[in-house]
This record gives sequence, structure tokens and C-alpha cells, in this order.
Amino acid sequence: MPLNTAEFTIGITVSPQGREIIEKVMEAGPISRNDLTKLMGVSRSTVTKAVVNLCEQGLLVEQEYEESSGGRRPVLVDINPDFGTVIGIDMGITRLNLCVANFRGDILASKQMPITINDVSPERFLDSVNDEVVSLLHEAGATTESVRAIGFGVPAPVDEVTERVASPTKLSGWESFDIREYLRTYYPQATIRIENDVNLMALGEHKIGAGQGHDNLVVIKIGTGIGAGIICNGKIFRGSNGISGSIGHISIDRDGPICYCGNVGCLEKYAAGPAIVERAMAAINKGESDILADMLAAGDGRLTTEDIGMAASQGDPIANAIIVDSAREIGRILAVIVGFFNPSLVVLAGGVSQVGPQFVVAVHRTILEYSLPLSSQHLTVHKSEVTNQAGMAGAVLLALESVFILE
Repeated sequence: MPLNTAEFTIGITVSPQGREIIEKVMEAGPISRNDLTKLMGVSRSTVTKAVVNLCEQGLLVEQEYEESSGGRRPVLVDINPDFGTVIGIDMGITRLNLCVANFRGDILASKQMPITINDVSPERFLDSVNDEVVSLLHEAGATTESVRAIGFGVPAPVDEVTERVASPTKLSGWESFDIREYLRTYYPQATIRIENDVNLMALGEHKIGAGQGHDNLVVIKIGTGIGAGIICNGKIFRGSNGISGSIGHISIDRDGPICYCGNVGCLEKYAAGPAIVERAMAAINKGESDILADMLAAGDGRLTTEDIGMAASQGDPIANAIIVDSAREIGRILAVIVGFFNPSLVVLAGGVSQVGPQFVVAVHRTILEYSLPLSSQHLTVHKSEVTNQAGMAGAVLLALESVFILE
């Protein structure tokens, strides 16, 4: 159990110019004072004063780098990676990804593991997560006292004001639970942010994945559920109260099955992982697929979306049809988003997106079929290549963005 703690001052106070310099350095990497002056459009003396103050605080370091054309080594400003440690946690319904990073955002240690989140209370689950974090801190050569910021992603809507899990959610016992305050009993000195997992995945894709160079993009996570993360003008778009992107609960069939959210015919009930497996099981029971039946037997009565993807790759027409049908349902909803938001990129993430190339192709073709050519003519659709890292990376980035307090 966590220990009782006294009050701590949370966050790092910097000037507005200091905050802007930190943002520029985080974005560009090591950079000279002259280049900072040009980027910020301020005087050299203003930049110099702010850089000196940040170096005195320990936030920045100035080092000589490779020789310039004139032979003199330029002195460049960089984030001090040893200023503190950052924790990134990406919690899904069935998997947990977590990492420890330095203050520059470089990941020092990470771990991925299966979880059964609804079998224990939030308190017990977070205690076990902290045990894993402490182990990673030790692996990275860091301590709990060095932790400056924590980003924590949850597979549920998050109230933008309270940062608590909101309804509807599949997380039993987590609604309105204060994750931030519970974590603070372990890390009272740290800035802690709680965010929807797909929003963090979108932020991570924007910085380290296919979204690099795209300031308007949508990431769709298709797994146990379906959700979207939106990057608008380079920033997470949360909507008026933090639950934008809840596309899994758009009704596509008013006569369809009841969803746990209370709606009927939700997209999740037709295209998420459990729905795909349910359709495959129905096909097996009807004797329509020997390949799927063999996989079910080999899995001791358990079938996964990976099995269905493998069956499709072996030429099973039933498995392929199930995958394509799911992709087309998602594509029709994405066509609406493309027409409304006009992103330059859609990234398909989560376990279902990995079932096979036909999934990505079917989503893209359906978007083109159901959207205006003007809104989709420059659209790119990619499968995520960092689907297990994007959420962690986004959590670290959000934590770093949130740690500074303006004077």
C-alpha cells in the first residue's frame, strides 16, 4: 500500500519565454541561441537571459557539438536529460504498456504485459502497476524520488476537468475513481495527467509514428472497443468536455443489439474484436469454415482475432469476409469524419488493425467510396507501425508538456 505523504509543490515554474524555449528545444533537438532567436522572433538578449535562467534551474544544458564549417564547435542548447524521470503508462482492457523516460523523453526502459483489469479493485490494480514501475525505475538506474511527471492513459472517456474516468466505460469500479490522487500518494512531487488512451496514442503517432509531418490526423484504435484520437493543428482535440472520438458508440443499426453504453446497434457491436470473434464462432457452429474450426480446437476452445487473420491469410473466404465486413463498417464512419474534419492521415491501430493487409485496404476503399473526392483526394490511410509504443510515448509527451507552470 502507498505511504502517507506531506504536501509538495508540484510543477516547475518557468517564464513565458522559458516555456517557449523548452518547447522549441523539445521539438527541434539541440539548437543554437541564434536559431532560437530566429524561431521566436525576439532579441538575442531575451533568449540569452532565458537560456541562462533555465540552465541555472538545471532544465537546459549547453554543449559543444560537431565542428561547424568554420572549424569552431558550435554551442547548442539541449534539454538536460538528467533533470528528472518521466513515467508513461498506457492501460488497455487486456494489455498494459509502461515505460520510464528521461526528461528529454528518451525511453530508458519499458514493459508490456497482459492484464485482467476488472478482476481487482482500482486500488489493487494501481498498486501492482506501481510495483512494475518501481522495477522499471531500478532497471533504468532511477529512483521514485526522481520522478517529475507521469502520463496515464485509460481505455475510457476522461472528464477534462476532473481527469476521472467518465461513463460509459467497461472499467468496472473505475467510474469517478481519482487515479491521479491515488498515484500522488506514491509520487507526491510529480505532475500527473490522466488521459484517454487513444488520445495519447494519437499524440504518440504524431511524434514518433506515421503521423510525423501531419498536423491534422485521426487515429482509430480497434481492439476490445473502438475509439478515435484526433490531432487538430498539432494538438489533441478533446471537445467541449473531453470525450471527442467516441465513435465506437455511434449507432449504425437502430434495430441492432443493445450496447453496454445503453445505445443500440453501436459500431463496436459489429466491428470491434469481440464482434469479429462472435461472427467467426457463429460460422464455425454452422460448419462454414474448417480452418477456423481447427484453430478453435487448437486453441482449446478459444478463438482470437489473430486466428481469424491467420485463417484469412490461408485463403479462408469466411474469415476474409468477416475482416472485410468489419473494415467496411469502420470505413463508413470514417468517411463521415473525413468529410467533417478533413484530416491528411488516418492511422489504424489496435489489435484488429493488425489482422491483415485487406483490413487497411477495405477501410481506405470504403472511405473513398463514401466521402467527397475533394475531402479524401490527399488522404493517406496507414496501419500503425508503433501500435504498442504510441500510447506510452504519448503519455510521456503529455506529462512533459504539463510539468511547467508559468510565472
